[in-house]
Amino acid sequence: MRVCTVDVQPFRPVLRGLLLTGTQPQYLRADPTGVSRVRSGSDDDPRPHPGRAHSDASTRALWWPPAKIAGRYLATARPIPLAASPLRDRPAPPANPESDADRTEAHELALLIADHDARWGDYALALHALDTAEAIDGVLPPEYEEKRRQWRAAAAS
Repeated sequence: MRVCTVDVQPFRPVLRGLLLTGTQPQYLRADPTGVSRVRSGSDDDPRPHPGRAHSDASTRALWWPPAKIAGRYLATARPIPLAASPLRDRPAPPANPESDADRTEAHELALLIADHDARWGDYALALHALDTAEAIDGVLPPEYEEKRRQWRAAAAS
């Protein structure tokens, strides 16, 4: 009879989720046990925070691979064997106000271009600029949703 020894690890739950907000999705991670799973450098030991829960939120994925869904009965678009590619936590990036300001300026510029294209009567380009603005910020202001409807009708006639 062959006996195998198993290194038993305590169960440490981690909740990971993607919150679809209507603008940029938010990646969420919570560790109710107070042990952070984020690895620092080559250190492979979790950093304990005894007695307090640890959580992060970011507009960038907090785990790798970001498209992976881990669960007993769930599958991903690109199946990856769980044993071959374990889910790895990543540190939350620091807040970057410059990046947010750049995105806001790009969104405003796309809306300005849409207005000018429509003024020139080029509704196809105006609609394309609205699509670009929506892709940058995730949503359009309500007045531009109405303009989109009007410009589509004008482009079709």
